[in-house]
Amino acid sequence: MQYAVFNSVSNTGTGERFGVYNALTGDSNATTNGVNNRFTGAGNGTLRGVYNEVLNTGTGIRYGVLNELSGTSNATTYRVRNALSGSGNGPHYGLNNYLSGSGSGEHYGMYNWFAGTGTGVHTGVRNLIDTSGDGLHTGVFNQLFGTGGGFQYGVRNDIANTGSGQRYGTWNNFTGPGTGMIFGTRTDLAVTSDATMYGSLVVTSATTGAGDKYGHYSS
Repeated sequence: MQYAVFNSVSNTGTGERFGVYNALTGDSNATTNGVNNRFTGAGNGTLRGVYNEVLNTGTGIRYGVLNELSGTSNATTYRVRNALSGSGNGPHYGLNNYLSGSGSGEHYGMYNWFAGTGTGVHTGVRNLIDTSGDGLHTGVFNQLFGTGGGFQYGVRNDIANTGSGQRYGTWNNFTGPGTGMIFGTRTDLAVTSDATMYGSLVVTSATTGAGDKYGHYSS
């Protein structure tokens, strides 16, 4: 094994510990990098820009990477940004999370929490697909292969907002001039099973409120 830098911290005290600590101050307008890793060469081995192993068994919160961005700057801000520009034919992942733990706690591939008071648009996940290739384009693709007996949702939305704005569980907006067929929603039930199947199930359980209630409404 080869190490450019190797840090071993084995202290057992209660103070905060840092493997590497970079403090960059000043008012420079140049690009500033806390860590910059560059790989060249043609080797076939696995390449890791940053590799973190968190093997502690204690009960404290554990972070593989923790980024804290604060301040009042109006500049565009990224907690994490990945730019993939290669032309290879292998799979390309902007973010790949693999959760294999067997604990009974909740498991999240990605969890976004907005707690600010800003008046701008808030989007939990936004995908922009602007390529010109003829391959299949999918904004969100979920595969559920588990064998558990619990409820399974491809997509689930819980909207508990108490404001006066309109609320949509799902909103599809088509504006392109393409000539292909357009489906607002398409559901294929191709399961071989004796279970009851519904292409669409609408339950309007609200019993109070003076507003009209529609299971389906078309205009």
